[in-house]
Amino acid sequence: KIPPAVLANIDPVHLLAMQLAAEALEDAGVELSEFPRERTAVIFASSGGELGLRHAFQTLSRDYLHRTECLSDADKNRLQDEWNRQLPQWNEDSFAGYLSNVLTGRIANRFGLGGASYVVDAACASSMAAAMNAIAALREGSIDYAVTGGVDAAIRPPYRSRRLSRSAAGSRPRSSRWSRAARAFATAPKRAESSPPT
Repeated sequence: KIPPAVLANIDPVHLLAMQLAAEALEDAGVELSEFPRERTAVIFASSGGELGLRHAFQTLSRDYLHRTECLSDADKNRLQDEWNRQLPQWNEDSFAGYLSNVLTGRIANRFGLGGASYVVDAACASSMAAAMNAIAALREGSIDYAVTGGVDAAIRPPYRSRRLSRSAAGSRPRSSRWSRAARAFATAPKRAESSPPT
């Protein structure tokens, strides 16, 4: 039901969220015609996907490349042409295609849900925050049903390695997730270069 031209400009994380919502409704045994869609909320956790990062790089690269003094104008043009070949081009569908808060709107539109529709981002606790928001709304009676979950496709290896190295500074190799000394990540201590592999 999404036009092909629009589909090409949608971040895969949006499509993943729509697929997860469809599977959740099916798993719950809910028939769309048999529950109050107007009082069904969509609350998801997401910090975005890769498409937004690509658009950001495309935009920023022009400015930084222009200020780079160690390359000739011809080299700059060749490099920019190569990036343009690999990166997505901006059009009227681009902005909505990667904004995280749009993905819940896509779910609500696809299934005709009329309750609150929004995205939460609380870092590593995002999925829990989304669930807690849904539970709170159900308890207060502002909604009757909620479709909630979490999706994230933006943690690529370079980001993950930087995040882990920063988080692991001074950390212990053992996880203590249920204690007051809990940490989000646990990594093994770095082995000395001269140590033989074990």
